[in-house]
Amino acid sequence: MYGLPQAGKIANDQLVKFLRPHGYEECNITPGLWKHATRDITFCLVVDDFGIKYTDEDVLNHLLTAMIRASTTRQTRKCPTQHDVPQYSAKIQYTDDDDTTPALDAKDKK
Repeated sequence: MYGLPQAGKIANDQLVKFLRPHGYEECNITPGLWKHATRDITFCLVVDDFGIKYTDEDVLNHLLTAMIRASTTRQTRKCPTQHDVPQYSAKIQYTDDDDTTPALDAKDKK
């Protein structure tokens, strides 16, 4: 999603969908700033970086657990072309063998 103008909106929609059930809400006054209803934690998503402010390790672990659950339950969409599923937190992304999909004919190109 990097470079996509809608990436921020898409990321924020994902946060709403996956973190609201865990008690996290976006602040009404400051868009992009999130807090928990009962725990002492706030965070914000800026482009592709998180800034997290917390006072207790258990509170941080609650947020991280919610985010891990969100990333493992994410629905995948069917893609018309082959792609490699990213290996999250891996420093190097390996791909499978070269794509053997035949090239498009002139009539199939737009």
